[in-house]
Amino acid sequence: MGSKSSQYRSVQLYQNNEKILELSKYFYFPGDKGAEKSARDVLTILGRKLPEFSAGDLIDAIALTKGGERVKYACYVHYSERRRLELKFNSGHSLQDNRRFYKIKTEINCRVISATRGENTAEFSTSLYGRIKDINLGGVFITVDNSVCFELDDYVVFSTVLGENKLKTEARVLRVQRDKVGEIVGYGCAFTDIKPNQEEMISSYITRIQIEERRLEKKKEALENE
Repeated sequence: MGSKSSQYRSVQLYQNNEKILELSKYFYFPGDKGAEKSARDVLTILGRKLPEFSAGDLIDAIALTKGGERVKYACYVHYSERRRLELKFNSGHSLQDNRRFYKIKTEINCRVISATRGENTAEFSTSLYGRIKDINLGGVFITVDNSVCFELDDYVVFSTVLGENKLKTEARVLRVQRDKVGEIVGYGCAFTDIKPNQEEMISSYITRIQIEERRLEKKKEALENE
């Protein structure tokens, strides 16, 4: 990312609603270590082959904070050349990302690779077989077909396939769901360190499912209206 002291994990640049650049390092907001002290309202991006713009071009910068918040800055190009881009901006505003809270009901195979409780980590010689029952940008609900039981605040590393993409990440157990007789049904887990490319992968998967759900709804409505 821009620097170890930066509050942001990544930044995406858009022009005319099209993404033109995404970075997880070599960008500097005011206050970042490495940012010029005199630049109070400038986002600086360094690189070797940056796209070049004309002074005054309008650019939207969407920055992802370490806490998962997305902040949008309306910018204009102050300086542009192949190794350096400076974007001036006013104060940013937080974006409400409905995809983060939109749960997709699904049935996806997954494999639990390891689990950590306190300072102890167990690496499973044979991955535990499980199923993802729902997923959003914040986390998953999984079931695990094994005698191993997880507890609140355990950290599990699991892998799965979303469409054509493989996802391997860590999640923290926030909820242990049990049935009426006390048997564990599954675990509600929150992602702990989703990378920008992984978030994009999950987002794309959610979007595809939403589109398919809408298509089926329209087809059902058309049949009912015949």
